Amino acid sequence: MTRIIFLIGGAIGLLAGLWGGLARLGLVTATPDASVVLLQHGGLMVSGFLGTLISLERAVALGKWPAFLAPASCGTGTLLLVTGFSTSIGLALIALASLVFVGASTWIAIKQPAAFTLLLLLGALAWLVANLLWLWGLPIAEFVPLWMLFLLLTILGERLELSRLLRNRPASMLAFWCFTLFAISGTIIRITRPDLLTPVGVFTLGAGFLGLAAWLVFFDVARRTVRQSGRVGFIAAALLGGYAWLGAAGLLIVVFALPGAGPAYDAILHSFFVGFVFAMIFGHAPIVFPAVLGNEIRFTRLLYMPLALLHGTLIVRLAGDLFDAPALRQWGAAGNALCIALFLALFAGSAILTKRRSSGGGGEEHA
Repeated sequence: MTRIIFLIGGAIGLLAGLWGGLARLGLVTATPDASVVLLQHGGLMVSGFLGTLISLERAVALGKWPAFLAPASCGTGTLLLVTGFSTSIGLALIALASLVFVGASTWIAIKQPAAFTLLLLLGALAWLVANLLWLWGLPIAEFVPLWMLFLLLTILGERLELSRLLRNRPASMLAFWCFTLFAISGTIIRITRPDLLTPVGVFTLGAGFLGLAAWLVFFDVARRTVRQSGRVGFIAAALLGGYAWLGAAGLLIVVFALPGAGPAYDAILHSFFVGFVFAMIFGHAPIVFPAVLGNEIRFTRLLYMPLALLHGTLIVRLAGDLFDAPALRQWGAAGNALCIALFLALFAGSAILTKRRSSGGGGEEHA
């Protein structure tokens, strides 16, 4: 029950972030006191929703009660932001959550020293620095690469852990670390030297994204499991689609740099955060949510529908950005929100159905 309460905090961040994004495009009505939600749209999605979810997953894996202070603090801070009760306290609580998260990640890295735990720790540090800059009052566009790095390194760490089973050759692992270094160094340059070395930083960042996308497509275990049926095949399909969007984000960064606003900025951010990150969420949900909730969840092929809609509607949105067609951008954004809501509804329905069948002594699960 406690874990569900934590998830509710993340869900509030997701719903508020989606509403804020749609309101900024004029698709829903914004109330006069909604300025905080509109301004913090990205923060609510990244730190409010994903930060709560990822820190909860890490706390469950660690199994130590202090680690649960991270999702508790993050969820509470998100609630304060959404209600407008106190923006400063809300941001402070989210920064505190990321500090606890760094502590939990450090503990895991010490107990299990490995390349993937190092990546998870570096991702946690990127989240902490980003949230401190957010608390400091820096415009989100100035530090958004750190949020991107947080999610990228977290995902890379999780995929690298699984890819160890494939025993990739030293040359492929050298390429992996070179591209990862590109992404990290490009982010640092973009954040610390925006005047002189910005072109170098954004090109390095984009090249890192492109290289990592190619590496994941060729060397991740998903390439071998995508032809399987049921849950395993769905997970692989979601991951491979997400890797394609990571590559698209990298290509857009190389071509357009990383401006602080405008259609190119919208295309880059949503290629990464919607195309890449949410495809990862769709793919990992059949594994993560049962582990977090402690209950098995029945897989349904209907989950392919929101996954396909995610890609299709995002293509529409990017067409609106790149061809200066506001109507397409709006339709694509509405479709993005719809497919995320549809996925959550299908997943929740599957969880309820599984629980009822389990309590009633139901039959076997079929993929």
